[in-house]
Amino acid sequence: MSVEPPQAWNPQPPAARGGLTGGEFPPPGPPVPPGPPVPPRAPSAPEAPASPELRFAVLGPLTVERDGVPAHLGAVMERSLLALLALRAGETVAREEVIDALWGEHPPPSAWSLVHSHVARLRRWIEPRRHTGPATMLAGDEGYRLQVTADRLDLLRFHQAAERAEAAYARGPAAARPLFAAALGCWRGPVLSDLPSRLREHPAALAATARRIDAALVHAELACAQDAFEEALGPLGTLAEEEPLHEGLAARLMLTLAAAGRPNPALEVYETLRHRLAEERATAPGPEVERAYARLRETHRPSPSATGQRGAYAHPRETRG
Repeated sequence: MSVEPPQAWNPQPPAARGGLTGGEFPPPGPPVPPGPPVPPRAPSAPEAPASPELRFAVLGPLTVERDGVPAHLGAVMERSLLALLALRAGETVAREEVIDALWGEHPPPSAWSLVHSHVARLRRWIEPRRHTGPATMLAGDEGYRLQVTADRLDLLRFHQAAERAEAAYARGPAAARPLFAAALGCWRGPVLSDLPSRLREHPAALAATARRIDAALVHAELACAQDAFEEALGPLGTLAEEEPLHEGLAARLMLTLAAAGRPNPALEVYETLRHRLAEERATAPGPEVERAYARLRETHRPSPSATGQRGAYAHPRETRG
């Protein structure tokens, strides 16, 4: 038997087998000429620092926080200007109103140019890096405006909280009590207590104080209805000290103290108010206070040392039990 000699292995090129398969490569083509050199990439400009987060508070002494840290604005004129714009936050304040708030009835001859200077300094202090975010202080032909949201200004926060409480009270009084308490919690003291009376007596400041008093009276009524007398006494007592001639506050404070088992301090409130009205206004307590006093006299007996003067009634610990 003859054996055929082995045939030499003659692999076919990939094209002959119908194309490329995995692991096979086409024959190398002509070399590609090098392109132009790539210039080195220029370093990117550093990002501008973000504008600081500012928070303003006017329900008490004027305070400003910059990124959570108290910031001091020392000049009285700039502080007064900022306070005025905060009282009118979101509204344009005319230059005439600024002049009246800063100098009252006797502005200097250069008041207009001084206002421009105070505004420029305040804007540099509020926005040291302008054009890096939304503007907080705006200036135009008609005046100046502080543009802030409620989370950055306690006055706006209070008004929003009071609106929610009043709406809840209209739907059902019981659920409104914590909302009134939250609104009252926005306050630290009298409006702008560290600034001149022209700002403390601004219509916006007086309106906020009146709303605070109304909220405290309603809150006390709701709290007393649920026997939460101490909760009611906190805001009432603070406000009675700040507004010592407000008869509505005095009457409610008298009744709340009596309901809490403290009749003698309640009677002291009456005597203190009566003497102050006589000395400062040459008048006597009105019907609301007199009705509250009559209820106290019917249900509580003053201590034997009572003489009708402040401090003449025994301390509540001496009369309990």
